[in-house]
Amino acid sequence: MKIINKILCICLAAILFFSAPMCVLDVSAASKLTEQQKKDKFAEINNWIIGDIWNAGYCDLYHYAEDGKNNEGKKMNVEYSIKKFKKAYKKLGKYDRFIKSLKGKKYSALKDAWKEFKKESKSLNKTMNSLDWSDAPFEEDVFNTDLINTYIMDIYDQLTSLSY
Repeated sequence: MKIINKILCICLAAILFFSAPMCVLDVSAASKLTEQQKKDKFAEINNWIIGDIWNAGYCDLYHYAEDGKNNEGKKMNVEYSIKKFKKAYKKLGKYDRFIKSLKGKKYSALKDAWKEFKKESKSLNKTMNSLDWSDAPFEEDVFNTDLINTYIMDIYDQLTSLSY
């Protein structure tokens, strides 16, 4: 499982690197946006969820909990990483309002995955805040990312298909 997560993290990093540039629109109501603005917002959310939330967040923390290193096997300042993650995570509210404002059947799969992502991320964040990271690596699987990975990959697939 460790190797699969490392490969996935590296692949997602490459996807993020080559994806569309982020749009700086701060509009939560999708109905106010043109189709191109919606596509730009989908790309922005994709970059955020893959780069900031998965790669630099949950994936790095999972690996740190397992072996005391980041997802690339390098040294990691876990306190600094958690601080950056929490800052990036503050964008969730803005993106949540946007996702909730999407109307139509073509967005239902995205909205379903988003709902599950939010629920699981709340649970993982609670775990993240309760752990004494100075004790890592941990003997047990205390920071399991299997479910959040599933939801993030589904969101990635949905957003990618809506972006093009």
